[in-house]
Amino acid sequence: MLSIWITSDSMATIQEFLNGDINLSFKDGWIQLRRCFTSLQIYHVRREINFSTDEFGKHACALIAGSVKIYIGKADSISNIEKPFRTCYRL
Repeated sequence: MLSIWITSDSMATIQEFLNGDINLSFKDGWIQLRRCFTSLQIYHVRREINFSTDEFGKHACALIAGSVKIYIGKADSISNIEKPFRTCYRL
């Protein structure tokens, strides 16, 4: 079983996930995936400091449709991981 930490700069998206109001095209997959987690933490972060989302978005565009990439710990391409209640600056 896995623990997962999700950050988003969209409070509306976070509320949908927390309330179970997920888009129907993703709902079945999300329900199956959710069974694999022992812990799920979803945090809201300001758009300006969402470094990892920007980086993973760039890598996701290069993936072949239907492929999955799994990271154990921090991905090599991420130089910094956002942490709640910690001040971050992008230079």
